[in-house]
Amino acid sequence: MRKAKRLTIDPPRVVIPTVTVRQADGSILSKAGKPIILEDELGISEAARLLGMSCRWVQTQCELGNFKTAHKPGLKDRSQWRIARSEVIARAKSQPG
Repeated sequence: MRKAKRLTIDPPRVVIPTVTVRQADGSILSKAGKPIILEDELGISEAARLLGMSCRWVQTQCELGNFKTAHKPGLKDRSQWRIARSEVIARAKSQPG
């Protein structure tokens, strides 16, 4: 008997920035800002698999700036490219064939 696969849904990633406001008396008030929902991101290999292209092609497109949401998180040179899932899916749907 086969076990049914369970669907797992990850909760959205939310960042709440800190806002600093200078008061009339010269003091500084820090308070929570408006919550920002972060979009799901893919690595190069998963993006390449969804697009039907090679990892090297996706990396080159990131370096050329052809993916609007592509970025390297962190401060290290060896960081891997991250691309928004929605942009990759939109490109996959717009590809001919």
